[in-house]
Amino acid sequence: MLTPKQEIFAQAIADGRCQAEAYRQAYKVHHQTKPETVYKRASELMADGKVAGRVMALRNALADCALWERRQSVRVLRDIALGDAPAANRIQAVRELNLMHGYHQPDRLEVQLRELPPITDESWL
Repeated sequence: MLTPKQEIFAQAIADGRCQAEAYRQAYKVHHQTKPETVYKRASELMADGKVAGRVMALRNALADCALWERRQSVRVLRDIALGDAPAANRIQAVRELNLMHGYHQPDRLEVQLRELPPITDESWL
């Protein structure tokens, strides 16, 4: 049986949070705690067989009650893209499929760096 904090951690992991976020949520980590400490403790907790087993059980339960799965989305969008829907609908279905599979180009950001003069005691006055 898990402690209440371990259960909160397991539920957060099953809900899709990363281990560090789940650890912070369950254990109310102080803001001055080093991230490396959180990562280590979260990893140790996830390595505990009871916790890992609970996470797996929660994920399986969530999968069983899922109303819509990713592969269902792919099938529906594929049917629209390959069917005889209006061209605009087919194009939109292809766009959605590309987004789902990561085939889109990320937006480009132009970054300009400029060197700032050093700060001196006189500049603060």
